[in-house]
Amino acid sequence: MPRPRFSLAIVLLPALAACARPPVAVAEIAAAHPDATYEATATGCEWSGRRTVRRFDELSRAVAWGRQMAALAPFKSCDVIIDVVYGETSQEVYRVSRDKRGAWSVGPVASR
Repeated sequence: MPRPRFSLAIVLLPALAACARPPVAVAEIAAAHPDATYEATATGCEWSGRRTVRRFDELSRAVAWGRQMAALAPFKSCDVIIDVVYGETSQEVYRVSRDKRGAWSVGPVASR
C-alpha cells in the first residue's frame, strides 16, 4: 500500500510561508516612518571589497536585498546597514550581517 506524499507538503508549507513574510519588526519600523525612503549600504559583501549603496521605497525590499547580499558573500563577512532617509537626514534602523563562519545577525538597530 503506497504512503500518502502530501503529509510532507502539509508540514513544509507553513514553514516556507513564514520564511517569505518579513519579520514583525520590519512592519513596525516601516509604519513608524511613512513616506520615507530607505538606503541600504553593503560593506565587505563583494570580492572587490567595495561598498554598494541602493535606495528602496519599502523597508521589506531593502531587508530582502540585504539578506541576498549577505547570503551571496562567499567566505567573507558582510554587513548591510539600512537607514531611513528623510531629505538630508538619515537614521540607521536595521542591520543584516553575516560573519566569515556563516553566523547571521539580522534585526532592528536599537534607538540611540
